[in-house]
Amino acid sequence: MALAICTAAAMYSCSLDEYNPSDTSGEGELKTVEGLKNLGTYCYSPLYDQMFSASDYLAVAETGTDLWLTQNNKTTLQQLFYYEGLTTSTNATDKLFSQAYACINTCNAVINRAADVTEGDKNVLKVVVAEAKCLRAYYYLVLVTNYGNVTLVTTESTDTKIMNPTRSSQEEIYNLIITDLQEAAADLNTTPMDGNYARVTKKAALGLLARAYAQGAGEGLSENGVSYWQRAKEVAEDLIANMASYNAYLYDDVEDVWAQSNNRNNKEALFIASGPQAGTDAFTYGSYGANKLFTFTFCDPNKLSDIYGQGTRDLRQTHWFKTSWGTSYLLKHNADLEYAKEKVRMITLAEMYYIAAEAHPAEAYDLLEEILPSREIHSSLPVNAGRTEVLTEVLKEYRKEYIGDGQFFYAYKRLIEEEAAILPLGINIPNENKVLVWPLPQDEIKYGDRESGIWKTEK
Repeated sequence: MALAICTAAAMYSCSLDEYNPSDTSGEGELKTVEGLKNLGTYCYSPLYDQMFSASDYLAVAETGTDLWLTQNNKTTLQQLFYYEGLTTSTNATDKLFSQAYACINTCNAVINRAADVTEGDKNVLKVVVAEAKCLRAYYYLVLVTNYGNVTLVTTESTDTKIMNPTRSSQEEIYNLIITDLQEAAADLNTTPMDGNYARVTKKAALGLLARAYAQGAGEGLSENGVSYWQRAKEVAEDLIANMASYNAYLYDDVEDVWAQSNNRNNKEALFIASGPQAGTDAFTYGSYGANKLFTFTFCDPNKLSDIYGQGTRDLRQTHWFKTSWGTSYLLKHNADLEYAKEKVRMITLAEMYYIAAEAHPAEAYDLLEEILPSREIHSSLPVNAGRTEVLTEVLKEYRKEYIGDGQFFYAYKRLIEEEAAILPLGINIPNENKVLVWPLPQDEIKYGDRESGIWKTEK
């Protein structure tokens, strides 16, 4: 596994300043706050220009279920859609793995080099390091959720390859994720550095922290004897109860979440992947565009009826889909919509309500009733619903809310042992590693234990 410093060719020249971290002549500059801040912009590099504008991340996160249909080019994504011919060199899974590690290395460089900075505003430096910790945690959460036990690396590497990487335990990986996010949340401000909407803030770190706790809870993890479920509840409910102090907001109408008028300053978004000109009215097309996954896939209209219900008026289906000649198209990332090319809402405040309900079923009814009326529906749960009923309802709402966002499968994965809750959804995804985790790239040469043509992944 080569952990070389990320050297993306183009990095938001109009919003996040470009800097070349591979240029050794800049070593002196990296001892200044401004130099390290410039290096830190590369921690953001794959978020929009690859993960959310190419098909890589969402192809990995959204495929493998029976919701999406391909048109006339089934072979394009048959490995991801149908697990046919899935290998250790499948492009999307291999590319996502490499992108995440490349930028983890840049985050490591920022975090570890901060102690050597001798010139500049120390308060700015604190925020620069906090951003790097927040993003490092995000990339590791992507890796551990999608690939299982990966190699935990916290030191900077330049051109040295780790020829025999040691896979870390889930507990070790989540410990770093949680620590990074706790420290980031403590040091980040409620407004982004330089007023740049593309940068992470305190609410982004807390939103990721709640999500990480929930995902780790599915692995049976705990912190100082306290279940990750309890921790997820605490963080999510804190964000909900104190949303104003975190500069967070919940729209009264779900249409506003993806409305073009709210695209560049979306109040409900906690964490976004920004296009090349954050905060401006101008568009730069070039290589940037809406996610390409949805240019050659579409929703099974029969499944949409199952998901949103026959004869119901769920505003999520009304506003987020267009049906033409029996074909349903998702509009969130539509390539024909200008606003879809600029911002992707990676976490919204709404997710905190679902996480809190999932983590604490006793309060689920009240939590869902705080958010569902803005979708023009109400919870079908009885007030005193049991855990199984609650988890079924929460999974249904995840599927409605995060269709096309790459989040439903992760919720399903962490609750896969709750068979009684999953059964009413009519989903049949085997509880098997070859489905729940993607194969590691061929370069991970230590893991040569093959099973059905893919690398085995320890749980």
